[in-house]
Amino acid sequence: MLLFSVFTNARNRAAILILGLSLGAAAMPAGGLEAEPDFETQVSRLSRQVSGAVFAAPDEELAPLAFDVMTLETLIAAPLAEVWDFYTLSNLNKVWDDSLIRTRRLVCPDGQRSYDPDTVWPDIQPGLQLHSTLKWGEAPVRLDMEITTVEPGQHTEFVYMKTAPAEGTQRMIFRTERLSTGEEATRVTHVSRYRGKNMAFHRLYPRVHRAIFDPMHEGARFYLESAARSRKSCGVPAGVRETAACMYSRLHLNLTGELPRSEAEVAARIDALVSALTQNEAAALSDFNGRLEREEDISQAARRACR
Repeated sequence: MLLFSVFTNARNRAAILILGLSLGAAAMPAGGLEAEPDFETQVSRLSRQVSGAVFAAPDEELAPLAFDVMTLETLIAAPLAEVWDFYTLSNLNKVWDDSLIRTRRLVCPDGQRSYDPDTVWPDIQPGLQLHSTLKWGEAPVRLDMEITTVEPGQHTEFVYMKTAPAEGTQRMIFRTERLSTGEEATRVTHVSRYRGKNMAFHRLYPRVHRAIFDPMHEGARFYLESAARSRKSCGVPAGVRETAACMYSRLHLNLTGELPRSEAEVAARIDALVSALTQNEAAALSDFNGRLEREEDISQAARRACR
């Protein structure tokens, strides 16, 4: 489904930079500059601001706020078809940081059927609703969205539902580019047209948006590129490690559980496959093929859901 964050080791660095720049300068005591607050303190401060803004009364005395636009771009060294599938078929709760936001349920376009996202993630389609919760502040904030447009391999668009603290649309555009090496890459352009339901949240929106989606896009890039590097071992008639790397690149998000967060974790997963192949190659290959079959069953069930 639409990917809105996987945490990599770069998460803290990226989030600290984003939040640190946006929270404003700390007071400067006579003795010099105050030490920069740690990551948890910065998130806590932004959480309190978000909570206060979300539950503030609408600015009814003001003219309706104009829509603003912000854009995030990510270049991923992987073919468009793979990037599209990742963004539109993966369980969001495994992709974005569920300490900040979590999808509770998915509601089909008919409004009658719903799914636990950790059980079935339906194929993307107009009318599908994502009921999510921002876990910031003293009370959870509903951030429900509905998909309105799907152009396979090109773009998706969704709108905020009435329960959300903002109005507007978000569009993710996918297009193929070529790297200097000649390899195919995909540029993901995430355009948000938004306005808060009150001025307080409107001003906070860009910080909230980036704190959620910057790590998500970076996580997608890391996973897809690490799988692409491992896939280069496919077809190489040498060694157990090449076979294991190829196997790793073919395992989908549904079966691998949480996404790898670092190159070290990718290496550890490949090492585990190497160990299994070395100890009992026949059993390891049989288990791997069984996992691929289960993955295909999961994929087909997802595509049948809501149909």
